[in-house]
Amino acid sequence: MLAFYVSVGMAQQEDLKFYVECQGGSDCVKFESGSEEERDALWQATPAMSLSEDNVKSASLEKSVNSQESLNVEMSDKVSERFRELTRDNVGKRLAVVVNNKVIVSPRVVGEINSKTFSITLDSEVHGQFFDQLPWLSGKMVEQDKMTDQQWKVLKLITYVVLSVLVLGLALFYAFFKKPS
Repeated sequence: MLAFYVSVGMAQQEDLKFYVECQGGSDCVKFESGSEEERDALWQATPAMSLSEDNVKSASLEKSVNSQESLNVEMSDKVSERFRELTRDNVGKRLAVVVNNKVIVSPRVVGEINSKTFSITLDSEVHGQFFDQLPWLSGKMVEQDKMTDQQWKVLKLITYVVLSVLVLGLALFYAFFKKPS
């Protein structure tokens, strides 16, 4: 029998859950998802691991060059060891990251992850829902290092110097190598 989970609201504190890809059978479930591929995917009925407020040390958001945001999560020592084992034992399989019975992302495990930190790329559709459904995660957010005023001033100075050298170089090139008419 195939079970279907549908999100119906938040009655309790939600955890971030990880489910391993399932090949079929009675122990497989489907979750709600925005992606057609993930909607058709089967996942083991029992989560392989869960992250809660108690075992997440910190989290931060990072914006990439293409304006996508990545959520970086630092886990406790005990949970990071479980995450290492989970990725080691499931190389080649997809791992669904699920919040409130909805697949957020489902990357394929390409190798053991031996780190206390992992990243999830959040598209704009998922971003707001993600933090609404995991309010405890907002409390774990830390500020990313931002450039100080002094660093901005140095960067501006370097930019001006480089531009000045380019303009001077073009002027000299034009003055010495321009063919007379």
